[in-house]
Amino acid sequence: MRERYVRGGVPERGSVVEHPFMDGPPMDLGRNNMQRPERGMDKIEAMGPPREFIPPYVNLLVLTILLLGFDTGLKFSTKWLESEQTKIKLEKENVENKMAFLQNQISPHFFMNTLNNIHALVDISAEEAKDAIIKLSRMMGYMLYESKTDKVPLAKEMEFIRSYIELMKIRFTKEVNVELDIPDVLPAVHIPPLLTISYIENAFKHGISYSEPCFVRISFCFEKDRMTFDVINKIFERKAENKNSGVGIENSRNRLELIYGKDYKLDIGKLPDNKLFAVNLNVPI
Repeated sequence: MRERYVRGGVPERGSVVEHPFMDGPPMDLGRNNMQRPERGMDKIEAMGPPREFIPPYVNLLVLTILLLGFDTGLKFSTKWLESEQTKIKLEKENVENKMAFLQNQISPHFFMNTLNNIHALVDISAEEAKDAIIKLSRMMGYMLYESKTDKVPLAKEMEFIRSYIELMKIRFTKEVNVELDIPDVLPAVHIPPLLTISYIENAFKHGISYSEPCFVRISFCFEKDRMTFDVINKIFERKAENKNSGVGIENSRNRLELIYGKDYKLDIGKLPDNKLFAVNLNVPI
C-alpha cells in the first residue's frame, strides 16, 4: 500500500512514504528493513581491538630497573678506570726502576776502566794524570746527576763522549789510531744519556792490541730528526773472556727497547772480511 504524505498526518507502520521533496525510491519504514549506519561502524572497526590497561606500578618498576642498571654500570666503569690507572702507574714505576738499574749497570763498568787508565798514567806523567782526574770528576758529575734525567742536551752528551775518548787515549801508544767524528754544529735537541757508551767501551775492550797496529773509529751523524752512530774496530782474539763480558751491550739493548720500542735500528756483528767488528745504531731525536 502506498500513501502520500499529508501535512499533519501520521503514516501507518509498514507503509511506504513518498516525501514530496525527496528524490529516489521511497523509504521503507518497516522494522525489518531498518539499516545500521555503516560509516560509524567502519570507524569503530578501524580503531582495532580495545587496548589492555597497564597498571601504573609497572612503569615505576621498569624505571627502577633502569636506574639500578645505570648505577651499577657507573660503579663498574669507575672501578675499572681506577684499576687501569693503578696498572699504568705500576707499569711506569717498573719501567723507571728497570731503567735506573740498567743505567747503574753502565756506570761502575765505566769508572773501573777509567780509574785503571789514570792509574797507568800516574807513572808516566803526573801533570797529565792531574788533568785526567779533573776530566773524570766532571764526567762523574754528569753521570751521577745530569744523566739521571730522562733526556739531556745533545751537546753535553757529545762533550762527555769527547772526554771519555781523551781519557782512553792516555793508556795507548801511537800504534793505536783512535778517530772521533762529531759534527761541529749540533742540533738543539735532547737525547737519553749514556746511549752509546757501552758500544764505545766494547770497541776499546776488544779492538785494541799493544803488539800490532789497530784502530777504533767512532762517528755521529744527525739528519732528518734521527741520529746515526757508528763504531768500527779490528778484532783481536782474547785468551780468556771476563764472565761479565757482553753485559754492557745487553743492558744497552734492553734500554733501547724500553726507550724506543721498535722505533730504532741496531746492527751488531762482524763485517764480511771477518777482521772488523761494527756497530750501527739509528734512533729518533
